[in-house]
Amino acid sequence: MNSWENLKHFKADDKRHAWGDPSKLDFFLLLFLDEFRDAVKTPLFVTSGFRPKDKGQHGEGRAVDIVAPEWNKPLFDLYLFAERFGFGGIGVYRDWFYAGERLGGLHLDTRITVGSYASSLMSARWACVRPGLNKLSNLEAAQKIPQVYLPMDSATLKKEGFI
Repeated sequence: MNSWENLKHFKADDKRHAWGDPSKLDFFLLLFLDEFRDAVKTPLFVTSGFRPKDKGQHGEGRAVDIVAPEWNKPLFDLYLFAERFGFGGIGVYRDWFYAGERLGGLHLDTRITVGSYASSLMSARWACVRPGLNKLSNLEAAQKIPQVYLPMDSATLKKEGFI
């Protein structure tokens, strides 16, 4: 059975998504993504899927990066929705660009955790920012600023304006 046949919102041949090689993507990742899309009731676009040379979750076919251009709530609310759908890893990227616009997005994966459920799951949550980005008006310069990965704790989230 092809896992794509049962999805409501996504198709392997849909060129709006950057799946990489769609046949390499984890069945549960696709299932969770489809259910997530159904719950948020707004289009989600995959900007990166399977990456053959990636040594992380994308290289294993267990990760996608998504944006939601029509989402009109805070990005952190989209993260909170994602928490409900079985993703092993979730990263919040405030400073991603899509179609020339800074709108942020999420990394979602189905990593297999090791150790106790709570500590392993919580360690697979992070926020990512590009410090100083707000001072730039040039898109190319903004994209050259290195991303900084931050813990997903309330103090960091408040300081960085996620919540």
